Amino acid sequence: MALALFDQAQLAEAEAAKTELNKVSTSVNDYQRVLDLGASYWEALASFNREYYPPTSVQVGIPIRCSQMASGGKLISEKQLKAVAKIISDAEAKGFAFMAN
Repeated sequence: MALALFDQAQLAEAEAAKTELNKVSTSVNDYQRVLDLGASYWEALASFNREYYPPTSVQVGIPIRCSQMASGGKLISEKQLKAVAKIISDAEAKGFAFMAN
């Protein structure tokens, strides 16, 4: 019986580790997406959003930070990273479309 409890504890620990690994993997993929879009994309998005938001808003500031990160600058925070998808979605709903040179 003690062996069965131990196995259940190991299973629970393995599941927790798997969940954490999935979170880290998602985060790494999200950071990679920011880098893959490139600095030009983020600069264009920040410029577009300036038409709708003040310069101090997250809709302008986070794309600027993403541009800096894509150019080799400091990583954005996970909180900022989570906001990226909504910022992109909102801008696209307003007509933002990026054409790479």
